[in-house]
Amino acid sequence: MHLIRAQSLSRTCRQVNTLLRGMRITGSVVLKMLAAGKSVQDVLAAYPEMEAEDVRQAMRYAAWVVSDQIPALSA
Repeated sequence: MHLIRAQSLSRTCRQVNTLLRGMRITGSVVLKMLAAGKSVQDVLAAYPEMEAEDVRQAMRYAAWVVSDQIPALSA
């Protein structure tokens, strides 16, 4: 199991989104790019200050967040 590096993620004031390593790049921006079919290399080209590990951390954090959610089941 990979642990999320504490320095990789920091919560914003309203705790609505997550910033990567104190950069002004949110995890959701990275995830939306990946979901749209962009590669990790595309993300890194768009945000050269990022590293591949930052993208992996965003994915790990998203997986952790959704795994903690219990969907409501309809009867």
